[in-house]
Amino acid sequence: MRHTWAIGLFMAAGLAAAATIHVPDTGISNLSDALAIAQPGDTILIAAGNYSGAATVTVANLTIEGQGDVLLAGVAGSCSSSLPPIHVENASGVVLRNLTLVGGGRGVCGGPSSIPGPASSALLVENSGLTLDACVLTGGPGSDAVHATDSTISFVDCTATGNHGRDAFIPIIGPAFVPSQSGGAGVRLVSSHLDAFNSSFTGGKGGAGRFVSILESAMPSGGGPGIAATDPGSVSLVDCEVTGGTGGDRGTALYGASGNGGCGVAGYMGLPVTQESSIIVGGAAGEGGGGSAGEPICPAPSSNVGDWLVLGRE
Repeated sequence: MRHTWAIGLFMAAGLAAAATIHVPDTGISNLSDALAIAQPGDTILIAAGNYSGAATVTVANLTIEGQGDVLLAGVAGSCSSSLPPIHVENASGVVLRNLTLVGGGRGVCGGPSSIPGPASSALLVENSGLTLDACVLTGGPGSDAVHATDSTISFVDCTATGNHGRDAFIPIIGPAFVPSQSGGAGVRLVSSHLDAFNSSFTGGKGGAGRFVSILESAMPSGGGPGIAATDPGSVSLVDCEVTGGTGGDRGTALYGASGNGGCGVAGYMGLPVTQESSIIVGGAAGEGGGGSAGEPICPAPSSNVGDWLVLGRE
């Protein structure tokens, strides 16, 4: 009898350990408040609405789920940085579901030149294991939608889009011009692994060029890759679409060509890639002439890629 009682008490304690935390709730106004009390196995449910902030997830086996339309926006930072809405760090078994994430905007550097600082990705992942389900992610201006380092990420029914690169411009005071910026990647993998099902990844458009003087023009930049990967890494796609970003327009530049389109998948020779029923498309060149369309896969696929359905751009 005492054994039965002990087993029941143990089971009850186990059930109690997995809590559901609501945002908002008493004493909880945002995701960071919820994460401060979350334990492994908990679920955080976020009510429909728009939220702004920067939250760091360090709890393993945690689920964060939107209830209805939930938008989490990052924070514009200083001259040196801005912050993503979610940063997953040293945590395995994390699930993000039914969320729209938007990267933080550019901060502004001091001084009369007002040169914008960097924006942030919509999701930063470091040394973690993460699954995204029914999520939409867009990088901040000129930034990747997702940036992952030393991690394994799974996408199911998701969309990840890099943002438009900065156009070249002439500051009021300072350098002759501030150069354009390449578009962000849909997903950038640094020593990381990607598994995706029924998802799309799109690079951002490159920044436009600009007239500076009769002797000088600021050149446009290239479109971002749909997926970028560094060694070591791997990519597995099932029923996915991957598209390189459109190159930057020549704009008012008197010289040079428009920006080149981004690669569908930009990796390294020998990048382990598997696919099934997926389409990889190189980005179109920017307007103004002279630019080149992006290749579907850069560099050219090696023998381990298998039978891709790849489409170039005219």
